[in-house]
Amino acid sequence: MNEVSFWLSVLFYSFIIIATTAVAIIPKMIPAHRDNGVSRRAFFAASLIIAWIPAALRYGIGTDYTNYFYGYYTRTLGEFSFGAIFEKLEPGYYLINMLVKYLFGSPQVVFALAALIMLIFIYVALYRQYDEINIGLAILIFMSLFYFSSYNIVRQYMAVAIILFAYKYLIEKSFWKYLMLVLLATCFHASAIFVLPIYFVLRYEKLKFWSMGLFIVIAVVIFSQYDNFLTILGQYDQFQRYVGYNSVYQVGIGRILERLPVLVPVFFLRKKLIAHNRANAVFIDLLIIELFTALFSYVNVSANRI
Repeated sequence: MNEVSFWLSVLFYSFIIIATTAVAIIPKMIPAHRDNGVSRRAFFAASLIIAWIPAALRYGIGTDYTNYFYGYYTRTLGEFSFGAIFEKLEPGYYLINMLVKYLFGSPQVVFALAALIMLIFIYVALYRQYDEINIGLAILIFMSLFYFSSYNIVRQYMAVAIILFAYKYLIEKSFWKYLMLVLLATCFHASAIFVLPIYFVLRYEKLKFWSMGLFIVIAVVIFSQYDNFLTILGQYDQFQRYVGYNSVYQVGIGRILERLPVLVPVFFLRKKLIAHNRANAVFIDLLIIELFTALFSYVNVSANRI
C-alpha cells in the first residue's frame, strides 16, 4: 500500500467513525417535546446502516478475510441436511453459509449477513440504554475500538454482540433468557459458553466472592493445561482447527496499560457508579473477571479471546 492509499484509507475509516457517531446523536439535539421516539429510532437505524455498508461490501479487507472467503466453499460442500447441523461445533455459522449458498451463491453475502447480525444486536443493546448513557460516546467507543476488529474475527464478534445483548437479562437475573442467548452466541463461536457460569458467579451476593474466586481458579487451570486439553479435544473432528492454537509465553504490561483508562476511574468511582445504577455493580465485577483473563493471556494467547 502506497502512502496516498494509506491516507485515503485513514480518511475513509475516520469518516465512518464520525458519520455513525454524528447521526446517532442528532435526536439528542431535538427538543424533548418534539421527539416522539420515531426520529430517535430512524437516526439510530441510519447510523447502523452507515456502519453496515462498508462491512458488507469490503473485499480482501481483514486478517482472516481469505479464511472466511474460502471457508465458505468448504462449509457448503455437499447438500444441506439437518443431521449435519448437529455435527458442527458452531452450527449457526454453518446455517448462514448454507442459506447463502442456496439463495445467493456468493461468499460476499456471508460477510454482509454476519455484519448485519452483529450490528443489530449491538445497536439494540445500546438503544435500550439510550436515556441512561451518553449514546454518542458509546457509539464512538464501539466504532473506534471494536468495529474494525470485527473485520478480522467475524464469528467471534457475532457472538460478542449477542452476549452484549444478553447482559440485560444477566442484570435482571432472568436465567432462561440469558441461557438462550448464550447458547445462540455459542452457535457462532464456541468460546461464548464461558460466559454462562458468570450468571451463577454474580447471581448470589453472599457467595459472590467465593464463586468468583472459584471461576478464576477453574479458568487458570484450564488455560495452564491448555495444550493437554487441545490434545484431548483434537481427537474430535469438530475441534481439529483449534489444535494449532498452542500456548505461548510472553511478558509485558501492554494489556494492563490499555485497560487503565477504564479501570482507574472505575476503581475510584465504584461506590458512586453503583449508587447511580445498581446494574453497574455487575459490569464492575465483569471488568475484574476480564482483567484476570487478559493477564492470563500472557501465559496463553487464547485466554485473550474470552
